Parts: sequence; C-alpha cells; structure tokens
Amino acid sequence: MTTVPTWVSIAEQFVDPAETRFEIRPVADSDSDEVVMEMPAGRWTNPSTTSMSAGLLAMLVDSAGGTANFVSYGAQQWTVSSELSVDLVAPLPAAATTARAAGRTTALDDSTALSLSTVTVDGRAVGVGTVRTHPIPSGDALPGLPDDELTGADRDDITRMLGLGSPVGDDVDSAAALADPSLQNGIGIVHGGVIVAAAETVASATMNRDRTTPLATGAVRANYLRPMFTGGQARYEARIVRAGRSTALVDVAAIGADGRTAAVVRVTGYAVGS
Repeated sequence: MTTVPTWVSIAEQFVDPAETRFEIRPVADSDSDEVVMEMPAGRWTNPSTTSMSAGLLAMLVDSAGGTANFVSYGAQQWTVSSELSVDLVAPLPAAATTARAAGRTTALDDSTALSLSTVTVDGRAVGVGTVRTHPIPSGDALPGLPDDELTGADRDDITRMLGLGSPVGDDVDSAAALADPSLQNGIGIVHGGVIVAAAETVASATMNRDRTTPLATGAVRANYLRPMFTGGQARYEARIVRAGRSTALVDVAAIGADGRTAAVVRVTGYAVGS
C-alpha cells in the first residue's frame, strides 16, 4: 500500500467538485496506511427520518474506498466504480459532529480492485462499506472547480445539495436530477457517491410514506452501469420491492440526461432496534 503522505497529496491535488461541496477532506494518520476521509456529519439530515444521512455516508465510503483503489494502482491511471455497498449496524443520530471512512484495498488485479472501509461517527463504529473499481485510461481532468451557486440556507438542505428537484409528472416516487456542475467528480460526470446519496434520499421518502415511525436505512447496494449526466431527462425513480411492518426494500433507478439507466441502487430499511 502506498504511504499516507502520498495519497493525501493526491487527494488534495485532484479537483472534485462534489466532494468539495460536501466538505469531504483527507485526514492524515501517521500510524495507518488506510485512506481516511472525513466530512461534517450532522449538517445534512434525511428529511424523512430527521437523522443524519445514510446516503452521505455511502458517499464518504465511495471517496475513501475509491481513493484507496486508485492509489493501489499507482495513480498512473484513472479508476471508475462499478459497485458500492454500505451496511450500517447502529442507528444514526440526529446530531453529530464528524463522520469518517477508513478504506483499504483488500484485493487487486489488473482489472479490478476491491476496498473495505470502516465507517465511524464521532468515533463510534456504525458500519462498513465496500467499493469495487476498474482502471481506465487517463484523460483530461477538470481544470478547476466550477462556481457553486448554492448559498445561505440552501447549503443546509440536502435535497438542494444533491440536486433533487420536484417529482417528474404524476409519479411522486420520481425526483428530477437537476443540472448542477458541482455534483461532478474530477472527470466531469456525476459523482458515484452523489448518485447513491440522492437515490437513498428518494428511497427513504418512498419507504416511509404514511408511516408513523420511520424506517432507518440499514443497507445500500449500488451497481453503476454507465456514466451519468444530470439535466434533460435525468431523474431518480423509486420502486417498492417489499414493504412490511418492520422492513422495506426499495430499488431506485438513476436515469441520466439521455434517458438511459446509469445506476441501480437497492436500499433496505429497518425499524430501529429490529
């Protein structure tokens, strides 16, 4: 594994609008060679549960695990995520200070790298995540950060931060994915973590509609099929697979501006304590 100072240097130099928007930053730890990423935990809450966003923890895992895999290839080529998972074992608080994901590449060959991350909130372990990535030929990265047009109270609204718009047509389980360059990663497509965070937010609203006591997200599974661009026909479409008294399963299709499915995200909700 590449040493900590090297990956910190890479993370700080690589332009990533989405991670900048959500204040994700690398944390150096001289006692570990894990890739540690940190973000403010309690600023953005899930509107359906009023707890901190499980989707943004998935974005944090994507950052830490994806960076670990990127560095493991020697940083000579780019990598793209094909799968991401997060499993949470503890209820998320309504108020917290800092979330961290510590990622390490656990398996690697010429075509695939797999990382495992531990997720903590204010020092308490709450779950684990995995990221599978593939190397691709390097190209032109974004030359700099785009102007972020969100200001004031909009920056505390997770739906605005994730570019989620009004329901599409009469389908209350479909939210528009608004054009916003600040949701890109460093190579100019929608950040994989943003896709998962937005999908989890829509899934949570879908599974908790008409419930007195909301279900908390316990697991997220994402498969990335192709690059996603927002605007145009872009949207997140949720479909309930199963809804029981204490559990629910929702599939969300992330559909790009061209109308094609870019990712499929499955979200499992559990009654707290079950």
